[in-house]
Amino acid sequence: MDQIAPAGETLEASAARAAIATTLDSFLERLDPDDPEATRLDAPQVEELMREYVINYAYERFSSEMCGRLERDQVDLDRALELSEQARDFIAAKLQEKLMDRAVDMNLLATDPSTQERVSYELMQETFAILEDGE
Repeated sequence: MDQIAPAGETLEASAARAAIATTLDSFLERLDPDDPEATRLDAPQVEELMREYVINYAYERFSSEMCGRLERDQVDLDRALELSEQARDFIAAKLQEKLMDRAVDMNLLATDPSTQERVSYELMQETFAILEDGE
């Protein structure tokens, strides 16, 4: 794990490590252990993994921020749990929207860590804005 995910020394690194672990776990669960070709990925599969990673990263950042708000008594536990349940689906939908509108380039998303971090941060911010508007 240390070869592909940074140690959690910063908020971003911690979110990235957790997102990579979640994404890899999900990928491994979907593999057919009887298929010797199962780990060979084609371009669409790599793109799907990158989308999943960015969603997981934005969700990790969202969760971390939500924990901070709980600690500062800016949100109560029930509301935090409710927002968290809605957040992952909202993040996935917003990312899909950005990809469809070509507001995000899939090639950059798949290859450029700064684009991954920027898009994930935007998704996290949009998630808070929309979910808080519903309060």
